[in-house]
Amino acid sequence: AFGDQVASSLLRAGHISGSIALGEKVLAGRSRVFGENHPSTLTTRHNLASAYWADQLLEVASHHLEQVLMERE
Repeated sequence: AFGDQVASSLLRAGHISGSIALGEKVLAGRSRVFGENHPSTLTTRHNLASAYWADQLLEVASHHLEQVLMERE
């Protein structure tokens, strides 16, 4: 949870690229440890989508959000 919190804090502080870089690392770790459909992994993916959205990378953000929605169905 710590890495996800730091990534979210970076985003709120306007450090979008740092948030994305850390978010990608956290997502990779959570996916490996917990699996793709674990709630913690999905929360991290959603937060990462927010960072991509803030960076105007809308296609990447949409991709992550679609994955969250598919896993939660």
